[in-house]
Amino acid sequence: MSSDVVVVGAGVVGLAAAFELSRAGHQVTVLSADVPGARQSAGLSRIFRLAHADRELTDAAASALELWRVWEELAGEPLLQAVGLLLTGDMADREVHLRRYGGLEPVDGARHPLADLPGGGWLEATGAAIRAEATVRFLQRDLELVLDEVVAVDAEGVSLASGERIDADRVVVCAGPGTYALLGLPEPERLRSVRFSFALREPLDASAPCWIQRDEAMSEPFYAVLDGGDHYSVGLSDAGSVAISEADAIREAYRRTVEIVVRLLPGLAPVPERVIACEFPLNPSGPAHDGWDLREHDGVIGLTGPSLFKFAPLLGRLVRDHVEASPVSAASAYAAGEARQSAAPSAK
Repeated sequence: MSSDVVVVGAGVVGLAAAFELSRAGHQVTVLSADVPGARQSAGLSRIFRLAHADRELTDAAASALELWRVWEELAGEPLLQAVGLLLTGDMADREVHLRRYGGLEPVDGARHPLADLPGGGWLEATGAAIRAEATVRFLQRDLELVLDEVVAVDAEGVSLASGERIDADRVVVCAGPGTYALLGLPEPERLRSVRFSFALREPLDASAPCWIQRDEAMSEPFYAVLDGGDHYSVGLSDAGSVAISEADAIREAYRRTVEIVVRLLPGLAPVPERVIACEFPLNPSGPAHDGWDLREHDGVIGLTGPSLFKFAPLLGRLVRDHVEASPVSAASAYAAGEARQSAAPSAK
């Protein structure tokens, strides 16, 4: 079997890369050990935001927002739910970069219909709830998908656990933490995030904003986002080590997250109904909880990192441009529209 480009991994980044390559005229085959969106991209929703402590990531998110609009036109449905993003705590390091995109609006506690806030906060009007499941469904519409485990990659193709070999002109690996092992590179530290979905006590008259909470006098840091029409998902910002078993990590996160809900979110029933635990690699190119690592090793392109869903359309274009470059140069990059050597810090 042969293909112009093989993409390993069917999370949102792998699907975005395959989608953009296919639109550019390449014959693309996507290989995945799981159904699309089953690992780092799992769940109904994600937060879209411009609010980053890093200027270049803010600019990259702004570029991604324009491309999300292109995707929505192609999908024929909204992929971003424009609910806004509530920010609580000191946001000076983000506000300075957001001034070029409308800045932050001070709001009082009444801005969040599910919450009981002791004080006010800030609203990023461009914040949105990404319809993650709908996005994954849209991106894979016309792609050739093969469910099989990839055990080896090289510049001329991939080998599968089934024993089959697929030859390709280019190979792109977007396999989350497994990207480094497939490329034959040392794997950076891996962390695990855990979030829970809580049912709304009553239907909302208006949508609740996403929320990033950094005021330690209020609670420990967390993030939250609408999870479909009748649930709200809450996750601890403090990701845990994978050295702790997933079961123990979920139990500890359960206790701490329910305490937050009881204290600050009376609009939610304080019994979580769904849990998502996923592992992600830190970005080895710099400090480390956001941004992406794009590189080529022995002729194979790899792209991975933490908290990438909001950048997906931009990353798809970035991979496409690297595939079409001749030759593809090694890079650890993020940028708005072009690859640049860099790395990116930020909180989730």
